[in-house]
Amino acid sequence: MGWPALPDGSIPSFARDTSDGLEPVQINVNQFSGEPTTRLALGVNLPATATEAGADGTPQDLSVEYFDNLGRSESLQFQFDPMIPEDGTSNSWTLTIRDTATGDTEIGKYQLTFENDRASGGTLKSVDTLSGGTYDPENGKLIVNVAGGPMEIDIGKPGDSTGMTQLSDNFAPVSIQKDGSAVGNMTSVEVDETGNVYAFFDTGISRRIFQVPLVDLPNPNGLVAQDKQTYLPSPDSGTYFLWDAGDGPTGDVVSYALEESATDVAQELTRMIQTQRAYSSNAKVIQTVDEMLQETTNTTRKADLLSSSASTDRMLGKSCAALSKSRASWGLWLNIPCWRCKVDFRKFHPANPDIGTTGVNITRPQLQTTAVQAASNCARLSNIDNDDH
Repeated sequence: MGWPALPDGSIPSFARDTSDGLEPVQINVNQFSGEPTTRLALGVNLPATATEAGADGTPQDLSVEYFDNLGRSESLQFQFDPMIPEDGTSNSWTLTIRDTATGDTEIGKYQLTFENDRASGGTLKSVDTLSGGTYDPENGKLIVNVAGGPMEIDIGKPGDSTGMTQLSDNFAPVSIQKDGSAVGNMTSVEVDETGNVYAFFDTGISRRIFQVPLVDLPNPNGLVAQDKQTYLPSPDSGTYFLWDAGDGPTGDVVSYALEESATDVAQELTRMIQTQRAYSSNAKVIQTVDEMLQETTNTTRKADLLSSSASTDRMLGKSCAALSKSRASWGLWLNIPCWRCKVDFRKFHPANPDIGTTGVNITRPQLQTTAVQAASNCARLSNIDNDDH
């Protein structure tokens, strides 16, 4: 956002505590522009010998181009006529100005007199207005009216060697400066350090078209964030003020540059490492606690399994003594091992296929004797009586 410039490039006066007058900076790069000529400075040397007695009185002519309000080329015709005295030197000239835009109409006539003393010889002594705008000796300028409006012509102040002079015997337009230009195309746009936006044209001229101010508030942290990286003032932020860039608390505007990040990279990396380590430590604690709980669960599960297994063995199994003293079916008790010493009587069963393959013939009395011996051994190991086993 910026303030648009007037056609002459000046910026109107706007209130600095409101956004009134601010407009989006939109530039049409395909636009044409022409600038009328409003100022002209003449640095011309007139021949001193032309004002001596007996000179031929030949006038000196000079044509200077200027541009009207529509960008058209026109010319001012300057005619310098020497004043020839009967004797000596007059050091005086008559200047006549004509405008080609009005058919070579005379728009000003002046009598120029030059110094001839040792200190300031050759500089303007006085300018008398014969017609047209009045000459101002304070600034060395006169104003004439061309077809498009007034034009300021600077011929130099009295005693000033940078304006009109009369020296030697040569006519020489030393320096002619003017503003204005023909119609040209915009070629580029630039922003200076004070926030002024300039458009440059292929005719060599530049024109200020916008001024971008910078905002300052007492408490920027009190701004209310909006969408698209915009902010809204609030009572906490205070009232804003629009400064020219470089004035007050604001800095300069730097063209063709990106703002450097205000983030402290080292500090942010340190915080990230601290956060990562804290996360890793917490994860390790959680993992350790999880392992402890898993181990506790496994231990409890094993104890439950052992208890269940013992109960099952007590419920389903028979001890060696019980098996040895039992007179039940051989097919029943010989298929159940001892729950305490884990002696498996199934290997003594006559129907065991392993017995048949080894060719061992075991009779019923022998099998009973073997079972009774196993029961006795089991009871002795456990310090229990055979009958209780």
